[in-house]
Amino acid sequence: VLKQNGNPISVYQFNDEILYKPLKDKAITNYTPSIETFSFDGYIREALKIKDVASGKDVISLADLALLCDFEKLALCQTDDELDSMNAVVLKRLTILWNDAALFTDDFSQFKRFKTEFSDDKNLKLCTYNVQRKGFEQYFYGAAIFKESPTTVKVYELEDKTNKIRSPERATTSNEKWLGAIYLDIIDVSIKGKTYYTLLGYNGHDEFTKSRVIDVMYLQGNRLVFGHPIFRTDRLTRHRMIYEYSAGTTMMLQYDANLKMIVMDNLEPSESFYTGVYRFYGPDFSYNAFEFVKNEWVFIRDIDLRNPKLPNR
Repeated sequence: VLKQNGNPISVYQFNDEILYKPLKDKAITNYTPSIETFSFDGYIREALKIKDVASGKDVISLADLALLCDFEKLALCQTDDELDSMNAVVLKRLTILWNDAALFTDDFSQFKRFKTEFSDDKNLKLCTYNVQRKGFEQYFYGAAIFKESPTTVKVYELEDKTNKIRSPERATTSNEKWLGAIYLDIIDVSIKGKTYYTLLGYNGHDEFTKSRVIDVMYLQGNRLVFGHPIFRTDRLTRHRMIYEYSAGTTMMLQYDANLKMIVMDNLEPSESFYTGVYRFYGPDFSYNAFEFVKNEWVFIRDIDLRNPKLPNR
């Protein structure tokens, strides 16, 4: 309970697990909580820190107590109208955090159902989350935050327009016309001295199918651009790769830093007559990959992950 002049002004309740390893010869430790209050655009932000006195480290660092609770309220909404109203509050509070350069290095890991990734060059912070409406409709939200200086950031809020993007594997889009996804990894690559951020993402499509996406994002002046023709498969070059498969299964898609490849399950229909009907697609226990060669991600079919140095190209 946070009090002002003896009167409670905010009440928050949540729990979190802390993995604690006592220091040598110390059976217990002391934790010191502190709350710092900020005001911006009519919103009060209360940041919570809980410090381990013995080690001097923060065991909990939470940028906004109210937002933690708002995310939980969002998950409990029963109607689409309630979701929209609560999500507007969440987005407003997130916008305040995204625009605070002092919070650029904060991964916001205390917020559940929310994903933050950083680029290897430490210039990009990418935040994404999703809201599921009735009928399993998925809508995605987020922001790409670029560090311009130690005290300034540039924020590009992402507007999910998935249903309005025609031929998405060949489309160039923007943050205002975004193919929505929750991003799980960022891979920095350089093309002619310019940084392109390859993004590995997930989209819970509907009740029958899910999809994985490999996208690419870069700055063109002051514009944020998604999609670029750098994914080469056989004789075709695509702006991004999209893999749709059954909602009842999972697909492995990840970057292997040792191999310097994006590796993935190969997807096939359960029966040949289901070809093109993606609700019946799933992994067939073989693997493919993309390797970055001469400014392109080049597709490699049927790699042996046990002996990846000898891929069958």
